[in-house]
Amino acid sequence: MSRIIAIDYGVKRVGMAVTDPLRLIATPLKTVPTPEELHFLKTYLAQEEVATLVVGMPKHLNNTASVMTNHVIQFMQVLKKEFPDKEILQQD
Repeated sequence: MSRIIAIDYGVKRVGMAVTDPLRLIATPLKTVPTPEELHFLKTYLAQEEVATLVVGMPKHLNNTASVMTNHVIQFMQVLKKEFPDKEILQQD
């Protein structure tokens, strides 16, 4: 079975966690500066079998969009373009 990477996108840094191959446990993977996230992901995905990228969608407690929401949506569009063979999901 392939892994899942969870991504917490930020303007300055991007935090990532990854599941084990059985998808039972997620552990911290790396925090990288935002300009380096695509290079890191390309390198990691070339080495490990990953089927899905899950991106956290920031929202306010009342479920409305936050200041970061548009940044994350743009980031997800880049991920879909760069990794067309991967499933890209969002999680509130």
